[in-house]
Amino acid sequence: MKRLIFIICIIGILSSCANDDSTNEEINELNVDILNTDVFNYNLGSFGDEEGVSIRTQATHFEISEINIDSETENHIYSYRPEINFVGTDYVEIRAAYGSDGASPNDFFIITRITFLIVE
Repeated sequence: MKRLIFIICIIGILSSCANDDSTNEEINELNVDILNTDVFNYNLGSFGDEEGVSIRTQATHFEISEINIDSETENHIYSYRPEINFVGTDYVEIRAAYGSDGASPNDFFIITRITFLIVE
């Protein structure tokens, strides 16, 4: 019986090691009130060659929901404009990756969750 418990413990330890992600993640939550005629811009900062930013969960009710690079500052800017005449809530999730030295993968991520309350 002791041997069986020992084997189960070893399997559990090996299983948890195999699933160890060893990455760090920071979550930023934003609540934004916006008129249905306005554009919202959010500066995500700049990134190295091996790092980057992407939309993880796309908004649903948008005319514009995209990330562009500002040519003067080289910062990544997320822009959102709701669908014409849309009133309600919308949501987008953006994932920024940091920490690559060019030879290894990114080891730090910032997840930005933006909830929009769109009004007339």
